[in-house]
Amino acid sequence: MIILNFKTYPKATGEGAVSLASICQEVALETGVKIAIALQPTDIFRVAQQIKIPIFAQHCDPASPGRHTGAVTALALKKAGASGVFLNHSEHNFFSFADLGFSIDLAKEQELETLVFVKDTKIALKADQFKPTYMALEEPSLISGGQAMVQLPENHELIREFIGLIKATPLIGAGIKTREDVFNSLKLGIKGVVLSSGFVKAENPKQVLQSLCSAF
Repeated sequence: MIILNFKTYPKATGEGAVSLASICQEVALETGVKIAIALQPTDIFRVAQQIKIPIFAQHCDPASPGRHTGAVTALALKKAGASGVFLNHSEHNFFSFADLGFSIDLAKEQELETLVFVKDTKIALKADQFKPTYMALEEPSLISGGQAMVQLPENHELIREFIGLIKATPLIGAGIKTREDVFNSLKLGIKGVVLSSGFVKAENPKQVLQSLCSAF
């Protein structure tokens, strides 16, 4: 599985989001690899009208529908066309485990898959009690960096421990950019990868994604 986080890059906003999502759908059909995309809330409905691969929202607030002006609710995301949500990404994390758990519950009520991001096994173990669908291990300092977390041998034992601790499907992010990054992640037992700038900012995004998929 490959999940591509469009973040808030101009190239991945508005019609740009549609164009990149179309590439993702084409490559998914060509390769048979499951590819999902994570969009800004304002782009979900637009893209969902034209694209059938899974769409994750980049965040969901711990707020039930009602008097919560400005909140992004699970209900609104579902109705917009999302099939899943990111939770606790290092760029938009939760202040408490209670809020995280509540957001997961709200997402489940709407039959949305949940992907929780964690930076270490301590947080992973606590987050796993809420039974998210997926969990991604990411060292925040390596996000969009020159090296992937999986490239560093000193992280391999941590990755194996992470996989063994959780019941959620284990994913990895933090600097994934190449076919080798994906291959080495899968070799360690990871089931999929999450990346952003390596795809979104590439001169030829389709070529990059085809290369990543060839690792499966």
